[in-house]
Amino acid sequence: MTLLGKRIALMLGAAVIAPAAFACGGGGDTGPDDEYVTAFCNTQREFSDSLDAAIRGSSTTTNFDAIAEPFETLADDFDDLKPPDDLEDWHNDAAEKVSETADRVKDERNLEAVTSLERDPLSGMPEEPRERLRAIANDDPACEGLSVFEG
Repeated sequence: MTLLGKRIALMLGAAVIAPAAFACGGGGDTGPDDEYVTAFCNTQREFSDSLDAAIRGSSTTTNFDAIAEPFETLADDFDDLKPPDDLEDWHNDAAEKVSETADRVKDERNLEAVTSLERDPLSGMPEEPRERLRAIANDDPACEGLSVFEG
């Protein structure tokens, strides 16, 4: 696979996992919608930026240590998010999936671990909270330029 092909595969994998990671969280704490949305968007942006930097830093070979690090950070940050009460169960389940994905990227050390991610990890988010959070995200400067809570 060419370097360009590897970068495209990694970015596609990241595009699938990032929204899942940021729409979830763990730890058993809940919080207000607006704080969740802002934290979600900040986490998504940080993941995207750090993964992009890791990919750009990989010259002709894929540096899986550098690529795994943003996924591990994402899993930790995602777990720290405090979802609204009506998303707590969904959020905890999704946080577990994000952590499993981060472990898989780190342990398997190949592009298939990234590109074989579940296609729509947000599909299970209940529609009412998704719509409510999307409306908040549309007015949150932290979410500018991001596609979050899309259904």
